[in-house]
Amino acid sequence: MASKDEKKEDADIREELRDISEKMASLENTMGDISKPYGEFAEHMGRLRNITEGYFRIIDLYRRHGHISPDLLLPELKDSISKEIINILFEKPELNISQIADLLKERRGSASRKTVREKLAFLVDVGAVEVLDDKKTKRYAITQELADRWLKILGLS
Repeated sequence: MASKDEKKEDADIREELRDISEKMASLENTMGDISKPYGEFAEHMGRLRNITEGYFRIIDLYRRHGHISPDLLLPELKDSISKEIINILFEKPELNISQIADLLKERRGSASRKTVREKLAFLVDVGAVEVLDDKKTKRYAITQELADRWLKILGLS
């Protein structure tokens, strides 16, 4: 049988173990609280790295092509009118044929609604432009897929 001193000693050891256990739990909580800002910092640094990579990608595009334009997304487009329509729709989405023709005329000196209509039909067929058809008029916009590809090229997706 254990003596009174041994029982006291066992109780003291249990109490110390309880104290150590509580301190360890408190330390774990404190370490978790301390590590949160470092995790957030690492996340912000990752975002900064992605932005920097995108910036260098843009510089490389400019270096290789001499300009940074969404028409780089569609190398199969050989005619300058279609390329300019793409640029116009990236700058000002949801335009009708007349608005596109007016902007094209400002940039190129001439543009007919018929030519714009033909080029838009082609761009719709290749999936670069979509028709937004409401009851009053047809408007045209860049497809989300093309916009996403542009953001990916720029490193901003």
